[in-house]
Amino acid sequence: MLRMCSYEDLKQIEQNAQQYHQNQQETAKQILVDAMATSGTRNCVVRVAEMIKNQEVSPHKAAYTISQLTGLPSPSNSIVKEVQKLCQSEQVQNQPIVKQSACLTFGALVNELCSQKRSEKTPDLTHPIPEQCTDDKKEQYKQVLVEQYEKATTLQEKLNALASLGNAGIDTSTPQLEQIIKDRSEHSLCRAKAIDALRRLTTSQQMIVQHIILPIYLNNQEDPNVRIVALQILMRTQPEPSVIDQIIYTMSQEPNKRVKAYTYQTMKMVAKSKNPADRQMAKHVKNAMQSANVDEQQLWSYGKWQIPVYSPEQEEGIFLTLATEYSQRSWMPSLSYMKIDSYFKDQSNVNDLVFYLMKNQRLYSQDYTTKSRNRRTAAIRGFERREFEQENNENTQQLKDMHSQLGIKSRHGGYSFNNRYSRSGQQQQQYSYNNNINVFCTRIGDVDHSCYEIQNSYLNQTQQQQQSQSSSMPTLPPMFTELIQSIQNRRKPSLAKMFSELEQLQQQKVHQYTIASILNDKEAVIPTCVGLPLGIVNSVPTILNVEGNVNLQKNTEMGVKVQINGRIMGGMAHIQKMSLLDSFPSFLVLNLFVQLKLMFQ
Repeated sequence: MLRMCSYEDLKQIEQNAQQYHQNQQETAKQILVDAMATSGTRNCVVRVAEMIKNQEVSPHKAAYTISQLTGLPSPSNSIVKEVQKLCQSEQVQNQPIVKQSACLTFGALVNELCSQKRSEKTPDLTHPIPEQCTDDKKEQYKQVLVEQYEKATTLQEKLNALASLGNAGIDTSTPQLEQIIKDRSEHSLCRAKAIDALRRLTTSQQMIVQHIILPIYLNNQEDPNVRIVALQILMRTQPEPSVIDQIIYTMSQEPNKRVKAYTYQTMKMVAKSKNPADRQMAKHVKNAMQSANVDEQQLWSYGKWQIPVYSPEQEEGIFLTLATEYSQRSWMPSLSYMKIDSYFKDQSNVNDLVFYLMKNQRLYSQDYTTKSRNRRTAAIRGFERREFEQENNENTQQLKDMHSQLGIKSRHGGYSFNNRYSRSGQQQQQYSYNNNINVFCTRIGDVDHSCYEIQNSYLNQTQQQQQSQSSSMPTLPPMFTELIQSIQNRRKPSLAKMFSELEQLQQQKVHQYTIASILNDKEAVIPTCVGLPLGIVNSVPTILNVEGNVNLQKNTEMGVKVQINGRIMGGMAHIQKMSLLDSFPSFLVLNLFVQLKLMFQ
């Protein structure tokens, strides 16, 4: 119904919803916002954008609503432009989660728009259908995405811009991404994310992608994190036997244990994979691995497993892949990524659901040098201190001259010996905070939906608040942040930090959250022998409502007691609609409606 409504009709529906009770008004508004996003017409998108700009919905609800637009079957230029305006609007600049969702959705819509295939039907000459994604439009959208990266002032903004470029998957963006990848002055996370942005071009531009990232992996002077991501994307291109031989040879001669372990586990998994998509290169990888002189016992630092749920007879199933990195000081691994791939009807779907962690290790040598030097100078007084500082500056200058003459380059982008001493103490500390982050991302259908920054545990509460306010990337809630940090730092999680957010939730008496969506919304037209095509529409409307409150009681002797009272209500319907399509007014429609209601308390 909403797809046939004009802008004025949508406003009238909102006014009618205000006749209910206050709680019912809020529920009706949340359902209406999700319904308009699911409808995906220009009028609905314009109204949703206005509600978000006017802050009529919460930031988390706004981010979820915008992300629903990524599933539109056939977006138009007008819809893409509305999302672009929302991403660039001033109203969402102070809301990192909303801005990020709008930019990521904009990139995904550009990919959907430019990957649409022209209809093979005979066009109506009286009403010609213009092409949606022309070369000029594609170049215009690419420039918008590239300018986001060029105008970025922080590492978080650069990562968001590269994620949007990766969602777009524009074939003309490879020169810009190649420049970022090969620029060693860029931060290692930016280079890794730029390589990851090539993932949607591995099929259409297989040789170009291999030409860009294969030298990155083969160069053992590159950053290990960048090389690992390069191998991930390289394997998605279905490399030829000659490329696989280069990878195996590099692995046998690899000096870095992390890269060697990851390469070995990846090749081992491909050789044993039951996924039909890997069948072409699995045989050659298995033979090439026999000639590799690798001691598997020394490669315990990295683990990679694939759990298949697959039917060989029907050649359909899903594949769960887990990758973990172990520490020498603890038995507990740190999660690198978890993903689910599927294979149905001779079609391979990669990255149906992915949770991955982009880690950037702190530069301990930088902090150690600064702190040790400060401790030495603090113990010297008067003339001896000035003499020591002068001598220390001379020694530092000599080392810098030797560094520049030898042309030594750091593996870590954005950090080198020259700028280690060129900053003041405050600038150096701020630089360390801004360039050493961990990012937890979610990818659905090979599209990045969200990226959350994990605040560093070495920052105090005041510094974390300042960093959160100035950050352009949303941060994880304290509960998840403390849980992930406890795994990374190999310690027990602090219950006080985990439940600090519940104290804020306790101030509100009742919490309510409602989401509505349409799952498996598909439409097909099948020709028949009578000459009338049969149209089939399948959809699964779903609605979920959660209400509850939180009661937090602290006890120094017994610990923390948390009481959560909640009620979950949900409704689901499976609708199948079949109709005969013809040019006459009469038609036959068969509706099948099965409703399922669930309630948990």
